[in-house]
Amino acid sequence: NPWTTSNLRQELIRVDHQLTSKNLLTFRGSQDYYVYIQPSNALGFDTYRHSTLYTFGIALHTTFSPTLLNEVIVGKTSGTLPTGSLQNYNPQQLGINIPLLFTNNPADYPSGVLDVNGIRPHPPSVSPSGYAALPFPDDTNSPLTVWQFKDNLSKVLGKHVLKAGILIHREWKSQAANYNIQGSFNFNGSYTGDAFA
Repeated sequence: NPWTTSNLRQELIRVDHQLTSKNLLTFRGSQDYYVYIQPSNALGFDTYRHSTLYTFGIALHTTFSPTLLNEVIVGKTSGTLPTGSLQNYNPQQLGINIPLLFTNNPADYPSGVLDVNGIRPHPPSVSPSGYAALPFPDDTNSPLTVWQFKDNLSKVLGKHVLKAGILIHREWKSQAANYNIQGSFNFNGSYTGDAFA
């Protein structure tokens, strides 16, 4: 696994409150934050992936009788997973002069046509056959939101326990595609005999 974990952090909160002799209200919350760093490629460029995840749950535990219990839970999880480069690429400083990729006019391709003005410019990916590729991924993000409602009812019948409940789960996630808008160059060495030549 080329990814290394750094800056792992987690905060937890727990609150219990006895509303009445038969009703207990509980709250659980957490925030998780971590950073993955992918070691640099052959040109010395690192890639990061950092995530922030929030989770909370509220539960009401009700004891109707010694043999009849009910639990209602509402919870939510949300977070983001942005991925991109640790460096800001400057085509001029890197000696790259490809007007079709790095245009001075925002209305030109690719930024004006693909509506990707928020993506930072970067060199094209290079893939010589037989050698390690030099990828330069676009900045992406994968936000998610999950809601959950659950109600559990438990009844003790002699030596048996009867349980019934309902679960409502709604999940939303946006998975952005990597369009590689700056292009990709593939070299197979069909003319030189070596893809790197």
